[in-house]
Parts: sequence; structure tokens; C-alpha cells
Amino acid sequence: MGLRARYDAKEDRMLLIVERPDTEKTVLWVTRRQWLGLYAGLGGVVTATDESKRVPPPKQGPAPQELVQAAVPLEAIRLRKKEGEFAIGFVVGEETIGLTLKAEGLPNLQRILEQQADRAGWDAAAAVKRLKAQALAAGAVRKAKG
Repeated sequence: MGLRARYDAKEDRMLLIVERPDTEKTVLWVTRRQWLGLYAGLGGVVTATDESKRVPPPKQGPAPQELVQAAVPLEAIRLRKKEGEFAIGFVVGEETIGLTLKAEGLPNLQRILEQQADRAGWDAAAAVKRLKAQALAAGAVRKAKG
């Protein structure tokens, strides 16, 4: 299975192209919240890279029209951590497109997610902090309710 991504500035969404050997490729619209939530769910900030040495990736041109027309909205992303691997489910209607990653492949996916977020101008590190703060606030509210 292969994954490719392309930011579409007009839609302010990511096109996620899922290529499976048994079927045609599936093109999904992924919102900023879903994209950054997946990034955070996989562990957030990748290795401790020196921000001053990081070179921003080049901007991409507009997404090809055939991808835009073929894209369907992604409804949800489900993550499940198992021993030594991650199971990711991309939910589209009644179908869940499954992907299993071994632990050693995780940094590569995180880099792809981070790189595309940078291209889109989405601050992945800030999003991770915001999502953690929201989770803490929600936990405090639940605890206060009793």
C-alpha cells in the first residue's frame, strides 16, 4: 500500500491518495483538523530536529484536476496502537481503508505528515500542543461533573 499527499490551497484541505495493490487508488479529502489529529495521534513531533536547520519544503502547484474530482471526504481516522505497530483506519462511508505500520516505518509517515503540513502552512507543533490542552480541559470538565 502506498500513501501520497497533496495540499489543495483552494479547498484548504489535503488530498490523500491511497494506492492499494488490490484496487484502484482512492483519493480522500482530509481536513486540517483530521490531518493534524493524525499527526498528533502518531506521536506528535517527530524526532528532536533542530528547527534552525530545517529547510521548508518547496510549495506545490495546484492539485491535478482529476485528483480533485475523484476525491471523497474522509469521515474519520481511527488509530489503534498494538505491540510494535500502529493500525490506521481511514473511514469513508461504510468502508474502512486499513493500514498497518511497523514501529520502524512510523517516523517516515510522521515526516510526510509534517512536511505536507509545512507546505500547507499548518503549524503541526502548535496543533499538537492545542490538542493536548483540549484533552486536558475536557478531562478536567468530566472530573468536575463527577
